[in-house]
Amino acid sequence: MPKQKDRITLEQARKLYPDEWVLFSDASIDPANTAFTDGLVYFHDRDPQKVHEKARELKTGGAIFFTGTHRYRRVTLKVDEIRKAAA
Repeated sequence: MPKQKDRITLEQARKLYPDEWVLFSDASIDPANTAFTDGLVYFHDRDPQKVHEKARELKTGGAIFFTGTHRYRRVTLKVDEIRKAAA
């Protein structure tokens, strides 16, 4: 288990904080592909609103990730409904 100020990757955060929103401070970005590489965990919670409120405290840029699987509602429209909406 990392110490409070250890840099961790997103994969490590997924194992430590499953199904939570994680706010990283001092985030490192790979300049080759602009992908997040690691950062310091500033705050984590299951409530995304709490995490976004904490993000306002950061003086420098941070990164927020959800460590679980996003669940989307499936929306199905019939072809006739699409045609009516376009008319």
